[in-house]
Amino acid sequence: MVAYFILGFLQFDRSVFSKEFIALNGIYSFWSGLFIGLIWGSFFKITILFRDRFTSYLGIVLLIAFANVLSAFLMVYSLFLLEKTVKLVEMPQTLSQLYQFYQSQMFYALLLYCFIVSLFFQFLYEMDRKLGRGVLINFILGRYHRPKEEQRVFLFMDLKSSTYYAEKLGHLKYSCLIQDCFHHLSSAVVKSDAQIYQFVGDEVVLSWEVKKGFETHTCLQCFIDFTNTLETKKEYYLKQYSMFPIFKAGLHTGKIMVAQVGQSKSEIAYHGDVINTASRVQGLCNIYNSRLLLTGDFLMLPNSEQKTGWNYEGLGNIVIKGKKNRVELFSFKYTVN
Repeated sequence: MVAYFILGFLQFDRSVFSKEFIALNGIYSFWSGLFIGLIWGSFFKITILFRDRFTSYLGIVLLIAFANVLSAFLMVYSLFLLEKTVKLVEMPQTLSQLYQFYQSQMFYALLLYCFIVSLFFQFLYEMDRKLGRGVLINFILGRYHRPKEEQRVFLFMDLKSSTYYAEKLGHLKYSCLIQDCFHHLSSAVVKSDAQIYQFVGDEVVLSWEVKKGFETHTCLQCFIDFTNTLETKKEYYLKQYSMFPIFKAGLHTGKIMVAQVGQSKSEIAYHGDVINTASRVQGLCNIYNSRLLLTGDFLMLPNSEQKTGWNYEGLGNIVIKGKKNRVELFSFKYTVN
């Protein structure tokens, strides 16, 4: 959109045309650029939505190529329909000129431009996925160039009986199982606005920054949504792996230091007792026969809403390995929808 606006605005010779004429055409170019940008942006969004349905990388590449070619044709056709409003140089005025334009070097240049822009945005999108939502912008802005203290919630989720299933399935099929589980986790992560801190084997660590307006039930709902998603895919897992994955989890919150670390490979890292405690709490799930354990510190956060069907069973003040002070622990009970 920006490139189109600049092209439309700068093509006029200021020594020939009046300021009013240039300003009017600048406005036309802006709205036309917005319209063209919506076309390309819509194709980009549709491509992102459909790409996960392709199992092969070649299929994804062909989808992106097809979307870019089609968007280029539609952009030119849109300019043709708007020719009375938009006065860009060398744009077609009739259907015969439009057909000739599709075979011209200018159209191939436009097509190349679409591919370059697409590659740029695909790169940004993949980097954002690789680093985690919101992490890329923090790197660019240097938010954690120096250690910063934050209040955060951590949710550790781990596959129950993972060693048994790894031996039963073999390393290849077990890896596919974990890949499927974390793929089905995505919708719950997006819905709860969680940040994925890291994947460690069959364990995933999610995080939320506690700030104004933060509601604790979103963390619990994230685990419930993930569980419900797995339930809807139960037939698939039984058919594919002859087992149904069950995850156990631990929730804890507190002050923690956040910093950008590393030179040859940089990442956002969390330092502090909070993350260790959350991991230890998750490790107690088998002992207390609970799918989800959470601490008293988490329940003391503001906006701790208890929904219908939710129940917190107090387990008392528990001694956790590596901590001098006892931790108040609760088992979270809920009804699977």
